[in-house]
Amino acid sequence: MEQIQPTDQERKDYALTLRNSVELGLGREDPLIKTSAMVFKKYPHHLVLIQAGGFLHAYGKSAYFLHKLKGYRLRVVGPESAPSIRCGLPVSRHRRSLWHVFADYKVPYVVALGSRGNYEVHVSREETTSSLIDEIPDSIVEQLVAELSQTDRLRTARAAQILLRPEQSTFRLKQAVDQLYEETHKDLKRMPRDLRIFVGQDVADCLGRIIRMVYGFSSSDDRTGLLKRLSGDIDLYRYFLDHWRKVGKLNNDKFNLRAALIIEMGSLVGGLINKYRRSAPVR
Repeated sequence: MEQIQPTDQERKDYALTLRNSVELGLGREDPLIKTSAMVFKKYPHHLVLIQAGGFLHAYGKSAYFLHKLKGYRLRVVGPESAPSIRCGLPVSRHRRSLWHVFADYKVPYVVALGSRGNYEVHVSREETTSSLIDEIPDSIVEQLVAELSQTDRLRTARAAQILLRPEQSTFRLKQAVDQLYEETHKDLKRMPRDLRIFVGQDVADCLGRIIRMVYGFSSSDDRTGLLKRLSGDIDLYRYFLDHWRKVGKLNNDKFNLRAALIIEMGSLVGGLINKYRRSAPVR
């Protein structure tokens, strides 16, 4: 059978996307990718930020720079033929969040404020010939696009399996919480005594509730309510985990392991919530 490929116009009109703008099949283009690339071509040593509604978006090397320096979350955007990475922050916070970065690291910037076709462009140190942006290798964007796309597709595939076979997800949920308990127990033992007193008890209480709900799920009379409470405690544990990383109590490898477990648990619980929500009788 002859395989029919979509036209360019069909790609734009019938784009299919997954969450976080990682595409499946057809792709929708982010118009600001081209705008940012044009500005960056003119100012190759500058950090480039473009306003889109209430947010400032950075793409490519600029997005990577802000991600490493400020911890902003990266997303994959653009069509499959030319994907890129993007991060953003509210326009109302850009002076407080970024001006000291520009000053401390001597990074020149281009900030375009306004809307498409009516931007007011602010450029610092227009004649700059080098900056920290030049230290970022060209290959880093391609590497991050590949890593982030693969991660998102794996999550989506896992979520699809949960919806098809929800009974298996409870078994995997118990496996994940058992592993999380073992890793958290090690963390609490290594934690300084003063931090363990003020933070460790909250973490232990949160994990205890998670374990009780996971193992009490099968006998619960209100499974939807239990899952919602479990989802809230998983989010709370994620908060504690992020706090540990910020205060330097977890290295990247340990953080990534625990983050992967808590993200998987969140996906499993989300799939179960959807399953029981759809099966609930309509009143």
